[in-house]
Amino acid sequence: MLHPPRTYPDSRSWCILHGHGHGHDRITRDDLLEFRPRFLSRLRQRLMGTPAAPTFTRSALAPGLLGAIVLLAGLALLDSESFIIIRYAVSILALILCVFVIQARSWYWLVGLVPMAVLWNPVVLFDLSGQGWVSAQFIGAIIFIAVGLRTKVPVHKD
Repeated sequence: MLHPPRTYPDSRSWCILHGHGHGHDRITRDDLLEFRPRFLSRLRQRLMGTPAAPTFTRSALAPGLLGAIVLLAGLALLDSESFIIIRYAVSILALILCVFVIQARSWYWLVGLVPMAVLWNPVVLFDLSGQGWVSAQFIGAIIFIAVGLRTKVPVHKD
């Protein structure tokens, strides 16, 4: 059984702080209020410990979710001239995600991202329409979300 160290002025304070009886079984409200700050600081140190540096970031999460939002919003603009804005946004965000995927060495995501960057390319237009293009919008949104959630870019310590 642990006994109070000599650094405490009295054994009662040590017993209250560490929950040992030693004849002091009755703890009053004043005792708790007196030792609460010391107890909470010790509890915080014990629970939190030393924070470890993160080994990865989720850098692709924001562009992935933004790309999915743009694709789903683009469903309303499919047959208008304003769809060119959706093409620019999707193509640029797909290329940004390609950079993060390469940094994370998750090469298999390029199979879905590179065709998206090409099909939604605003410079060389592919005349796609109909139900297939609507399906491509939904599939592209799913790919953007999956890449954003699953890509972990390692942190480089410089």
